Amino acid sequence: MRSPALALGFCLLLAGGLCADTYQLADGKHLEGWFVGEAAGTLTILDLKGKKHSFARSELRAVQPGAQADAKQLKKLARARQSFLKSAHRKLDRLLGDYARADVDERQQIAAALTGFDEASRIDPLSEALDERDADTRAFAREQLASIDSQLAIWGLVACSLTSQREAAVMASHQTALASDAEMTRKYYEAVAVNDVKAARRLKAMHFLQDIGSRRSVPALMQVVETAGLEIRAQLARGSMQNSSPTQLGTIGNAASNAIVQLPTISYTGVSTNVNVPVTVLEQLKSSAVGALSSISGQSFGNDVAAWNNWWEDQPEASD
Repeated sequence: MRSPALALGFCLLLAGGLCADTYQLADGKHLEGWFVGEAAGTLTILDLKGKKHSFARSELRAVQPGAQADAKQLKKLARARQSFLKSAHRKLDRLLGDYARADVDERQQIAAALTGFDEASRIDPLSEALDERDADTRAFAREQLASIDSQLAIWGLVACSLTSQREAAVMASHQTALASDAEMTRKYYEAVAVNDVKAARRLKAMHFLQDIGSRRSVPALMQVVETAGLEIRAQLARGSMQNSSPTQLGTIGNAASNAIVQLPTISYTGVSTNVNVPVTVLEQLKSSAVGALSSISGQSFGNDVAAWNNWWEDQPEASD
């Protein structure tokens, strides 16, 4: 099943960029246009007039930078790329669906067939296969994603570790992501911990950050403690029907300012934020962030963000 997190993570940018390329072919012809995709060793190019051309990779002799695309051409390229990705996705889904019941030789053929598709086309179907019921298919998908040098491939692994209901898939994806690119994996978990709308994913991300144990995660975790605390206070103020409240909006980043927060004059039976996060869940997020901070740093400042901030400013990692 397609994960919402993956759907967000794999809104792929145009593979060809803003500049066209000139493709020199074996028969001496030159084709100027933008790369759309590659499937089964066949390249598809959109020329300057918006017409698609396909040729075998073996026919390609050289590629040189060409003309800049205008808005109309980019629109056509976006449509062509989207159409190509949908078609490639269906073909790759069929290949991956056959993997579980394939014998050794057939599995080698499937692996070879996958290499005939460009890397960007492979990432989304492989990421979805990380959560398949069949353990061999999951392992194959992890191996294939680990071989792709792309931040999107790492995101596919991280997303599975945060969304799968299969504990084996969660841990295997997490470990594969770390082995492939530990720094990018950590940064993805930090981004989820701070920004994700799903509390369960934020909690799991903080669990993994605590497990990784990098001090570079301290600023993100401090931000979780601070923003959760601010939201809790705002919700409690709403619940007590206060119309306005002078509020210190924190000490970190965009939150470092004072303002009068205008609050509703109505009472809520189930007080929650605009993303429906109850106070009890916000407390859990804050507690989890404090626990991760204490584990990573060896310090015990609890919910005191100012104390955490003062300590962090004296650490060598803070200047990196």
